[in-house]
Amino acid sequence: MAQIRRISCNIWIATLWQCAVAFVLLWLSRVVFMVYDCKLSGADVGYMCRLMWQGIPFDLSAWAYFNALFVVMRFIPAPFVASRGWLLATDVVYIITNSLLLCINIADVAMFPFQGSRMRFAAIKSFFTDSNLGGIFLSYSVEYWWAFAMATAIVLFMIWLYRRVRPAGLPKARTSILTGLMRGGVFIAVAAVVVVCMRGRLSVIGKGLKPADAARGVERLDDMNVVLNTPFNIIHSLKDRPLEVPEYFTEEELAAIRPDYEVVQGDGRDMSRRNVMLIVIESGGQHWIDRLNNARDAAPRGLMPFLDSLASESLVVRYNFTTGRRSNEGLTAILGGFPMFEPFIYMGSPYESNTVDAMPALLRRKGYATKYYCGSNHGSFAIDQMAMMMGMQSVADRETYADDRDFDGVWGIYDHAMARYVASDLSDISAPWMACWFTLSSHAPFRVPEYWRTDGYLSPAGSMERSMEYVDRSLSYFFETARRQPWYDNTLLL
Repeated sequence: MAQIRRISCNIWIATLWQCAVAFVLLWLSRVVFMVYDCKLSGADVGYMCRLMWQGIPFDLSAWAYFNALFVVMRFIPAPFVASRGWLLATDVVYIITNSLLLCINIADVAMFPFQGSRMRFAAIKSFFTDSNLGGIFLSYSVEYWWAFAMATAIVLFMIWLYRRVRPAGLPKARTSILTGLMRGGVFIAVAAVVVVCMRGRLSVIGKGLKPADAARGVERLDDMNVVLNTPFNIIHSLKDRPLEVPEYFTEEELAAIRPDYEVVQGDGRDMSRRNVMLIVIESGGQHWIDRLNNARDAAPRGLMPFLDSLASESLVVRYNFTTGRRSNEGLTAILGGFPMFEPFIYMGSPYESNTVDAMPALLRRKGYATKYYCGSNHGSFAIDQMAMMMGMQSVADRETYADDRDFDGVWGIYDHAMARYVASDLSDISAPWMACWFTLSSHAPFRVPEYWRTDGYLSPAGSMERSMEYVDRSLSYFFETARRQPWYDNTLLL
């Protein structure tokens, strides 16, 4: 067969082609993972394609981290970039980094069944510090020969595609000054693109893409592993700190304190299958509500009269204990039952991809639809990702609300606007459902819309107390709206 001729083109076009080769092969290697490790044989093709599509930002991020040096070397605005020695050096960098990128992803196909999640850095460190490293590697190469063969074939195919183009000179403008400006501008633009790819999202607000973001839009939490890729997971686990497990009692001491226990069985009755609506107040606490404030000599302040009125006709828990200092810690505690592990934060830990028997997840198993509402920007403090990890099927945030006329300029959509949106949107969900609305307007800088029910505030503008008064009015408005919805009479509101 005649050899396919190499195409000569300028360095920039050649580099774009070669970068695309590495990215596309990484993206397609997900198919191997889906076939070998995931129970997707019964899934429809549309869902599998959606998982592939959702994996693109994660693949772009991993590709950018591994190819940043290669891209910088190719786009440096200097004439030596076109020299033979420099191009040879970039060839070596490309082959090493992208061979590693692809081999790691393929190797995890064989390792995944043993750990049930994408590999993290701790697993690699443990492997390479084993005293019998040579024997283990030889054993794996025999048992998983197909993975070694597949990785070798993919790397060789990548190199073949890489060499289909031949870099032949740098683009030039009409004058040397314009040429320098053009090359410098292109370098800056390309560097910016690489940084954006590393972050995994265009927005400059909030944190970059994290493994927990893979929970967004999957039907089962296990399918997060299809959306992720292993190089991305390893990069984001470099700073993992394991949770220190405290030991307060020995088994003997525990047996002496509690020698026996009784398992309480259910009464066997079927679930009532009522809807469950959970409202979480940002920075909320019982000291804001006069009827719940247990502080000694606490004088009524009248900041939240509506919640005071609810307390007079609801089941009230008077003794409460804090479960976190941050918003995402509080919601983790409320949905998942987590205590506070200061300074450990669950959503930034090695355990963030674990399956949790949280309230939304448990109700989903009983046939409930689940949805989380928060008017914040997507990814803000990883709160919406955490909600997905706890079993929420979908998230409604500022992007979903899609009307920035109600944007507070900092955190997200004002609470009164979200109150109207949540009450109306719940009518479109098939019952039974479990929903959670996390308010946000009582977070610093405590912005309150002055155009909405402005009369009667007791506290000065910009104060936390005034924001609590506003939240109370928003909750009152929510209940006014909710009472007119068909779901209200069959809903447990918490």
